[in-house]
Amino acid sequence: MNYSNWIDRLILSAGTCGGSGYWYFPPGTTASFLGTILYLITFQAMAPMAFVLNYVPCVCGSIWILSQCERILHQKDPRVANLDELVAIPLCFWPAEFILSKFPHSSINSYVWYAQGFLLFRLFDILKPFGIKKLESLPGGLGIVMDDLAAALATAACLTAFGFLI
Repeated sequence: MNYSNWIDRLILSAGTCGGSGYWYFPPGTTASFLGTILYLITFQAMAPMAFVLNYVPCVCGSIWILSQCERILHQKDPRVANLDELVAIPLCFWPAEFILSKFPHSSINSYVWYAQGFLLFRLFDILKPFGIKKLESLPGGLGIVMDDLAAALATAACLTAFGFLI
């Protein structure tokens, strides 16, 4: 990466989650793992309003950053730009945890539960079922981020259902 403009380098660093998009391991999986850790450290214990007030700016910022990554790299949805997975992961867990916390018989907050959510999200993100694939056609960073948010919502729905069944 030899970009002379320091702003472009900063944008690419953010869009590739600190360069993790260039690692040998699949970029989306790496960012999803980093996003799960970020969720557990920052978003997990947030009240609904705090979650929204913190999460929405992250999503909006990632849309802008990923649009700029497309411009800089001259590619539509560049593979190395994995910020979309990192930003989407909290939406996999937080709604399900919030809903299930209201029901004492539900089963959440175990490493197995987070592993299930991580794997489900990766599955939905890769396969793009339920019309999720169509969201990729939205312009720029919006299309990059929206398909991941839809995969995260599908994951949250499954985790919530699993939580009620267990």
